[in-house]
Amino acid sequence: MKEKVRKRLSGAVPGLLMLALFAFLGFTVGYFVAGSSEKSGMPPVAAVCTCIMALVVSMYLHIVLHEGGHLILGLAGGYRFVSFRIGSFVWVRQGETIERKKFSIPGTAGQCLLDPPDPDEKGEFPCLLYNLGGGLANLLSAGLAVSAVGIAENSIVKMALISFGAVGFYLAVMNLAPLKISGIANDGYNIRSFRKDKAGAKALFFQLRINRLQQTDGLRLSEIPDDLFEIPGETSVESSTGDPLTDALLVFQFQRLLDQRRFDEAAAFGRKLEASGKLLPLYQNAIRVELLYLELIGLCRKEEVERLYDRALKKYLKGIRSYPCAHRVLYAYALLWQKDEKTAAAEFAAFEKAMNTYPVPGDIRAERELIKEITEGK
Repeated sequence: MKEKVRKRLSGAVPGLLMLALFAFLGFTVGYFVAGSSEKSGMPPVAAVCTCIMALVVSMYLHIVLHEGGHLILGLAGGYRFVSFRIGSFVWVRQGETIERKKFSIPGTAGQCLLDPPDPDEKGEFPCLLYNLGGGLANLLSAGLAVSAVGIAENSIVKMALISFGAVGFYLAVMNLAPLKISGIANDGYNIRSFRKDKAGAKALFFQLRINRLQQTDGLRLSEIPDDLFEIPGETSVESSTGDPLTDALLVFQFQRLLDQRRFDEAAAFGRKLEASGKLLPLYQNAIRVELLYLELIGLCRKEEVERLYDRALKKYLKGIRSYPCAHRVLYAYALLWQKDEKTAAAEFAAFEKAMNTYPVPGDIRAERELIKEITEGK
């Protein structure tokens, strides 16, 4: 009962914070728009539009500052650059060069991924400041903006500074308070996880190292050493604990079986993970996408295809249109299920387009083989 209440309260926090932010900004806009209209003669509508623009710009700037905070404190802690994403634009280190690609994760506005330093003799590595960096950057810049309100003379400038500060404080709380937002664990939740259990820190290290090997070194999951997929702690490879850090390794395990073309084992493993009911929605959807693919190239049972390809999965697939796997699965669905060669051809073309901008060379090579399975089994 206590766990259910805690989950409900946790789920309500983002909405309450958003409501508080807009209530505060509404009051601020009204107060300063009235002042600016009287002093400058600016029509109220123009003043309101200016204030809205200030809010939009503030949000964008804080996203950049947030990811920049992760980058700066990570590099200061001995991490190495791997990728930096704002919206759908990502700059990724591949070999010795930085390439610009296209990639996004539903429910996130940006992401900074770094490669951590090797663990010390105790098996520990610095992970706190890297995770705190984004929220601290928002908090610091918001504080500076609010402190400058007193010396600003123009009402619109004052309002812009307050908007910038309010957005910064809001994002700082949303990232540093341990929450799961839009099916994704935030920085604060990850910090709580690895401070509560050393297994979480080890799982975070494995994730970041696997990511570097895929993006920078161009390895496929099947080519990465086995020890990076070991599940730390008491987490079973056949069940989820609900901890996002260790659960991410379970998802990697599943995707690795797929890359190794051990399709029967992957399907059985994926169904167990799906049935656990504890995975984050992001992980759950990623698994269901591949279960649909495996079903389409395998038994292709009507009840199973319809169960997997529901409204939620359709929405998720629309949100990951920059992923080759989305078009691979939709290509399989059109060709093997709908028998619609025209739609299948369009999805295959979209697959090739996505491959040109996708930032993970290891996955690109794996995708080439997986899409061949569709036509070979036709």
